Amino acid sequence: MASIQDANRAFFDKMVAEYDLKPWQKKLELNITNFLVEKRQWLGLDLGEDSQGPIRLLDYACGTGTITRALAPYVGQIRGIDISPKSVEKYNSLISTNLPAETKAVEGDLIAPNAVPAATPEFTGFDIVAVGFAFHHFSDYKLGIQRLQERLKPGGILLIIDFLGEVDESTMEAFAKRHNQSTTELRATMHKTGFEKGEISALMKDVGMVDTSEFELEGNLEIEFQDITMNRKAMFVKGTRQ
Repeated sequence: MASIQDANRAFFDKMVAEYDLKPWQKKLELNITNFLVEKRQWLGLDLGEDSQGPIRLLDYACGTGTITRALAPYVGQIRGIDISPKSVEKYNSLISTNLPAETKAVEGDLIAPNAVPAATPEFTGFDIVAVGFAFHHFSDYKLGIQRLQERLKPGGILLIIDFLGEVDESTMEAFAKRHNQSTTELRATMHKTGFEKGEISALMKDVGMVDTSEFELEGNLEIEFQDITMNRKAMFVKGTRQ
């Protein structure tokens, strides 16, 4: 039986060609960007530098770079990591002149027994590690937070953006059918489809993170797949490495 990592790699390699092309996807990115810009001081972002130099961002499970593009004006160096090689390829192809020169993505999996990429200076000591709408695809939520906080510098911030609440089984069935999959195949890419209020904050505290807080995005995010529309709530959760 394929692992959840293998299932996600195959699923997102297949999906990536459709990324960023549809009106609802552009609207989703705009909503997320507007929120992050509005709340940038909550993340310790303003002029793109701290007392030690340019702010460094790790965009984990980066996909094609939604979080990268949103936070690029406020940081000096960005690294992306994604389990899907085709997502990494598209991310790197979309890097434009308005992003920091020090921006690139690599294939990797920090939740694997032997985390890739290794904890070299290039991939540690980040001011911010961000995960956008991918946390529910992790194989182990608590371990995932532990591994991500290890890539932060002391005082660095982990930001997780994900869905509030789960979808019902009929919606899962319709979504799976749209992608020519069974519900079982789709479920193989995730343990759940969203989280309750306080759930991610509690996991952060379990691994020793402090100063946790969260915001809920006002209104619904409309996610459309042909004749299927899912109205989802989003939440933004942060914690600080001691």
